[in-house]
Amino acid sequence: MKRIMLILSTASDSPKAEDFAMDLARKECASLFVLFILDSKIPESILQKLTDIGFLGGKPSEQLTQAIMKDYRQSAYRRLQEIKEKATRFSIPCEIYLEKGEFVSESIRFIKKYSIDLCILTKKRGSLLSRIIHKSVVDDLINLRPCPIQIIED
Repeated sequence: MKRIMLILSTASDSPKAEDFAMDLARKECASLFVLFILDSKIPESILQKLTDIGFLGGKPSEQLTQAIMKDYRQSAYRRLQEIKEKATRFSIPCEIYLEKGEFVSESIRFIKKYSIDLCILTKKRGSLLSRIIHKSVVDDLINLRPCPIQIIED
């Protein structure tokens, strides 16, 4: 049976990519694997921005960092449960995973571990200048080509 993986993260969660993955899994009689990656750098980035604008003074507490990550984890888990329930309604075999780590390395680890045939990712459109200056982690994964990759632009 073909194995399709939809990879979501705190920065890229797209109903359009979800619908594409579901439709394809149904047409191909494939199993759907959904991986949600909690970027371990997100709390640090948020706290840095809050400090830069003067909302926080000094070094933020570890409790605040943990609270941000806990909120992201809970939101991600709810999202995964919604996708699993939808897949079940369409009789699509579906496994969900929630991991914390770096996007590219976690994606590759799961692609190899589960012998994924096709990976579906979402990528936000940005201006040409933005794309030149800020290379995307999606681009990094595409360049490594661990398996065929379908990009759904959002």
